[in-house]
Amino acid sequence: MEPRTIAGRALTHEERVRLNLHADAHVDGVDPGRFLAQLAQAVRERAWERLTAPDGTPLDFQTFISAPYPIGIGADLDLVRRLLAVPHRREALPEHAAAMVALRGEVERLVLTPLPLHGKGAKRRGVAGSNSAPPTRTRGGTGREYTIRRLRRDAPALAERVLSGELSAHAAAIEAGFRRRPTPLDTALVAWRRMAPAERVTFFALVREDGSVGPGS
Repeated sequence: MEPRTIAGRALTHEERVRLNLHADAHVDGVDPGRFLAQLAQAVRERAWERLTAPDGTPLDFQTFISAPYPIGIGADLDLVRRLLAVPHRREALPEHAAAMVALRGEVERLVLTPLPLHGKGAKRRGVAGSNSAPPTRTRGGTGREYTIRRLRRDAPALAERVLSGELSAHAAAIEAGFRRRPTPLDTALVAWRRMAPAERVTFFALVREDGSVGPGS
């Protein structure tokens, strides 16, 4: 069992939280619900802010999760996020469902930093100056993580609605104006690519029938 003291002194509350999370993250067969409950406590209390790295600086959340113990809990950040995505066994109860939505949203806020500013907006806010190095290019994408990071930069209010579970990332991107709403033609083309050869033959047969498919049908 891990010692409950460090250098002859008792562990602080935050150090006990870190130790318990570390133990649960590395013991086979531990109830994921217990790990998530302790993670929720750590997030609620922002325990990492009262823990320090070897150089004396306070930890950030990602270091708290991924750094080897005794600095962090030594867990894989992607695994923690996958655990969060699994419905909790008590999530059918409204209070537990709300707590899990809040925990998932807060972890995403802590993990997904906004995309860096660029262009004129960056210069106006003092991020880039005449003597600054060229801004790092950020690769685009349509994945949920990229979308949330862009929303947090360009449309923070919509990002909060996504993180709270009120709105999907795709719907928020459309509302923010950097992803267009699919047209009926777009939908038809996607469906066409997924059709089996026999289904395409049937589709053409329907198109040729007056009134079956087309204007006025």
